[in-house]
Amino acid sequence: MRNLSEKAVVFSCVFPSMFANVSNIVYHNVQSHLKSAYWADLRKFMHLYQPSFFIAAETWTLQDDIDVEGYRTVRRMDCEKRRHAFGLAFYTKESAAVLYTYFNEKDGQSCCLTAVLSIEIAVSSGYKPPSTPYRLVEYYFEQAINANLCVSNKVIVLGDFSLDVHSKPVHRFYKYLLPRGFKNQLTESKSTTNANTGIDCVFSTFDHFADVMEKIYSHHKALLVVPAQNNRPGKSTTGERRTETEINRYQSITKNISNTNSHDSKIESIATVGKILYQRLTNSASLRRKDVTNFKKFATFVRQSSYRGKTTSTLLSQSLASEFEAIPTTGDGNCFYNAISLLVSATEEHMLGLRALLAYYIDINVEFIKHVSETFGSIDATKEKILRIGRFAESEEVLPMSYVLKRTINIYTGDDNSMRFAPCTGANELHLYIDPVRSAS
Repeated sequence: MRNLSEKAVVFSCVFPSMFANVSNIVYHNVQSHLKSAYWADLRKFMHLYQPSFFIAAETWTLQDDIDVEGYRTVRRMDCEKRRHAFGLAFYTKESAAVLYTYFNEKDGQSCCLTAVLSIEIAVSSGYKPPSTPYRLVEYYFEQAINANLCVSNKVIVLGDFSLDVHSKPVHRFYKYLLPRGFKNQLTESKSTTNANTGIDCVFSTFDHFADVMEKIYSHHKALLVVPAQNNRPGKSTTGERRTETEINRYQSITKNISNTNSHDSKIESIATVGKILYQRLTNSASLRRKDVTNFKKFATFVRQSSYRGKTTSTLLSQSLASEFEAIPTTGDGNCFYNAISLLVSATEEHMLGLRALLAYYIDINVEFIKHVSETFGSIDATKEKILRIGRFAESEEVLPMSYVLKRTINIYTGDDNSMRFAPCTGANELHLYIDPVRSAS
């Protein structure tokens, strides 16, 4: 009775089931799966509320059976020799691919991180014990976050990193996130542990619903994230207004590009950035922080831009001509990259930048590319082919390019056959036509 009287009764007012038919993410430092009561409660929670993704941290697991019916374990990191405050298990009911993983169990340096892409949302998550100084793992945190930023503009960073959001001055980890467009999605006064600290955090590059759920089997509260929801169910939000603003901004970009000559000053500036990046890669120079920033700048441009040109070319077959208008490209061996450049910017000036961006993307996302592409071969050989000017593109380059651009690429041939390379997101499809003599888009 004494133990019962000392245990506070807690109530949670938010649950995944409040968001019907909407993907949601639950992160929880479970403080050991293996105590029977903990594991039973955890499985009951997952079966009852059916979160789309469940990330369990500090699992203390070795090679234990912690599978959950109806879920796929997309990433699992166990203790190797002894049970201690370490480990991660990433469960999912939806499709997901791992972009990055870091694992170190050594005392004083232990940390586990993962970066995962699902649909158009990229998630960085993990666990860093209090005994691990952040400076020893800072590089790996940045690598995980950068891996996500390169494939999506919707990135969520959540986890127990033993870095209190409420502490003053602001920790350098959060100082790293804020200039890159991340915002704290929990209210400033929200505590995530029974000790009223904020060491479990949710930072994102876009606004969405995030809150905590009370738990009786851990000192940590669970984090609930609903990427598609801007506020609590039933309450009015600014999501529609924000979406309309984004659409207007996108239309303004495309209109400006469509109504300019191919040597528009902004396009020339971005093209110059791409050429510099190409030179740095081909010279085997070590990439600097500024280079990584420029890759993101270039990627943002080619993803947001969309040229709407017209031509009187008659290259397309009759069946395709009724639906598309052909825009001829230069047939110099770079036709695939010329065509992509032309479609996104009304100029072929970005051919070198696109080659550099694709090589860089493959270099930092090798595991993901191999997961989605059965034809992907040697990393170094593929990068060397991509960076070689005048060499025709191969099919193993097209699918990664669709992920870089976040657009489906449709390729048509002279006999009306077609190939479709579809990434996780399928908006703003690109259509390329291949002729035996020349290439056109």
